[in-house]
Amino acid sequence: MNNQTLPVPNPNDWSTYSGAAALLGVSTRTVKRMVADGRLRAYAPIGAHNGGHLLWVPEVVELAYAIARARGAGRLAVR
Repeated sequence: MNNQTLPVPNPNDWSTYSGAAALLGVSTRTVKRMVADGRLRAYAPIGAHNGGHLLWVPEVVELAYAIARARGAGRLAVR
């Protein structure tokens, strides 16, 4: 029998829609549109039956950098 345990995810690696909106400098509604059109991926924690989806912070930050590059910004001030 294999008794491997999975590592506990770091809570700081996950964000709510409003947290992602703050990182991206957009509204929560815009974040929801980004999820709907596939620019961001929302994850449902096990047992989240009320639609409490989370976003993975590294993906949000990667998108923020891509947006900054597309706009021609040299640096991104991630809040």
